[in-house]
Amino acid sequence: MSSLPIRHDEAKKTFQSKLGEIVEEDPYLGDLPKDVTLDEAKGFVALSSGQALAVTLVKYDGEEIPIVVSHGATVRTLKKVIRQTVALKSERAGDRRRISWKYVWKTYWLYYNNQKLTDDNARINQYGMHDQCKLGFVKRLRKEDKPKRLRHPPAKQ
Repeated sequence: MSSLPIRHDEAKKTFQSKLGEIVEEDPYLGDLPKDVTLDEAKGFVALSSGQALAVTLVKYDGEEIPIVVSHGATVRTLKKVIRQTVALKSERAGDRRRISWKYVWKTYWLYYNNQKLTDDNARINQYGMHDQCKLGFVKRLRKEDKPKRLRHPPAKQ
């Protein structure tokens, strides 16, 4: 056995390959993609053991994206899982476009069951989210009650 250190990218490829072999051979994990990530495998196990929810994110174009999130997750955690899931889906599809999530969260609310998920620290179960539910986006409205800022101060008389 060699004691030479291996590079990180080589270790990552080896791990990914072995994890793919395990997934492919296991009848329980057979629904997962061959290039499954560790987070996806953990999510699948948590979902199967009842520790997580399978929710569907419906985008404006009607595309539905399955999301796995733990029961006690906060809205902030849900947003993080959405970012990760969408990024992984795009990567697998070969889509190199980058999404500005700062812009998304500034422009849209997550929306579930006629309510905006406005509090990032609130638990998703406080909004009544359950397994197999659907959530989407709703445009944030600009607050018109803010005083408009003048570009130049008024001229002195």
